Amino acid sequence: MLPTNLKKTKPGDLICDRCGEINTANRKFCARCGNPIEGGGVEPSKKKEGWKPFGGGLTAGALLLRRVAPVVVVGLTLLYAAVPDARSWMNDRKESLIDIVDPPTTLSVSPPLAQGSTEATDHVARDAVDLNPLTYWQSQPQDQQPSLTMTFGVPVRLNEVIVRNGALNADNDYRFFRRARQVVVIMEFIDGTQKQRELTFGDSRIATIGGVSVIDGQRVSLDTGKPVARLQFAVVSSYDAPPDSPLAITEIEFFTEKG
Repeated sequence: MLPTNLKKTKPGDLICDRCGEINTANRKFCARCGNPIEGGGVEPSKKKEGWKPFGGGLTAGALLLRRVAPVVVVGLTLLYAAVPDARSWMNDRKESLIDIVDPPTTLSVSPPLAQGSTEATDHVARDAVDLNPLTYWQSQPQDQQPSLTMTFGVPVRLNEVIVRNGALNADNDYRFFRRARQVVVIMEFIDGTQKQRELTFGDSRIATIGGVSVIDGQRVSLDTGKPVARLQFAVVSSYDAPPDSPLAITEIEFFTEKG
């Protein structure tokens, strides 16, 4: 049986140089490992010499590694504990290493249209759904309970969401912004009915992608039960920040179950 994360390529799809993931043409960073792929990815029809696709996207080496996953896990654990330089390398690639051992069962959803209750001129609502961890949506400081409303071009049943909560200023300090703590999610379905759910997000954490500091993602379960047409994130409380600080969200990425 083939691994569950093998995908069929489409014209224009880009393959991540780091982990071999197949990404849609609109992505700037790899959906699996976060590696920048804009201008660096490889179209399936233009694969670099040396790539050996097997079944639609994974390299033969990745498949072999998955077959010996228990040995790999033990070896990587020992390496992480014993060699300081290896820790940085593995931290940068933790998502791709995890996915090799435990294949994902979800697919990223095409970015929805986004509208904010307020927004800054240079940090608009669509920056929260552009799949770019270096941009962010910022509310106006006077907006005490800001919200983001996202409309899906094709209604889709959502399974989970990754939120990069907060943003980094020029000094790589997330404490300059308010960060969402409690959020009411309002789901609107194609039949006009609605459902609400409360979510609690952790405070911001800093990660690195290719040596660049970014807000780390938080993966949260969000099973809508049936296809949703529109969804609103209404922030009802936030983590402390200086007075009159705006709220910021770097990225919201939605996922649906495979198959």
